[in-house]
Amino acid sequence: MPNSADNTKQSHCRTPQVNSSASAWLGTQRTARDVVANAAAKATAGKGFGAPKAGAAAKVPTKCPCGSGKTYENCCGRLHAGEPAPGPEALLRARFSAYKLQLADYLVATTHLKNPEHTGDAKSYSRVVMKTARANTFISLQVESQEPGATEDEAFITFTVHTRHNAAAAQGRPADATREKSQFVREGGRWLYRDCVE
Repeated sequence: MPNSADNTKQSHCRTPQVNSSASAWLGTQRTARDVVANAAAKATAGKGFGAPKAGAAAKVPTKCPCGSGKTYENCCGRLHAGEPAPGPEALLRARFSAYKLQLADYLVATTHLKNPEHTGDAKSYSRVVMKTARANTFISLQVESQEPGATEDEAFITFTVHTRHNAAAAQGRPADATREKSQFVREGGRWLYRDCVE
């Protein structure tokens, strides 16, 4: 619920995020520039046969959207291009950047199949993820803490995401800050977002 003083709200733990296409997405090496260009082409595709709209161009960021201070290609871009996340915080940051850049395939591939928001198949889940990514401007990410889980293949991260809804009625309003604690698990050597726990 929003706090009128600082516009911060606790997460309702149901931010859409599936992993049914993880092997296809994560097993393919590509450049960060190719990933963003492909996502831009999909986002600007016309109706019918999907021809891109005239003038559509991919905007590859110089600075990484996750707020690390590194360049995109030396930070989340490497993960978006297929390199496995070295740890849960790196995955969290790459997922934030993927929302900001509308890289639905990456979000689908890095979400655990047992996530409650899983819609049953990668295509329909990708549509849900894109709807969220397009409806909001993802402004910033603040990682607050990381706790180990029951095994070395589990971790919990508490973070705050600052967003602004893109609806006309939301223009001029302060950004929303959503605080969440999420579970990350490592399976087959790859970190995945499992679920929001509070």
